[in-house]
Amino acid sequence: MKELERVIKDKKQAVKDADLELTKLEHDMQVLAKEAAAATNLVANLEKQHEWIAEEKEFVIVSLSAMNSDGRWIGCLVNLDPPMISPPSMLEA
Repeated sequence: MKELERVIKDKKQAVKDADLELTKLEHDMQVLAKEAAAATNLVANLEKQHEWIAEEKEFVIVSLSAMNSDGRWIGCLVNLDPPMISPPSMLEA
């Protein structure tokens, strides 16, 4: 009987642990969704501020990022040297 009680107790703890992990993952998903929306807004604002971004966007996406089937960015710009918002022609010089 004690063995059965121990197994039941262990299973209940496993369920609690799984519920906690699920709650954490749901929270992480919400945070990532907010960050993705903020990044999308940032890109839209940068495109409005800098005309060259829209003109050169296809090259940046191909070389530094990836897009999903909806045409939204799913990658990121990484380790640009120098790290600045400048037309690509300025980075080549």
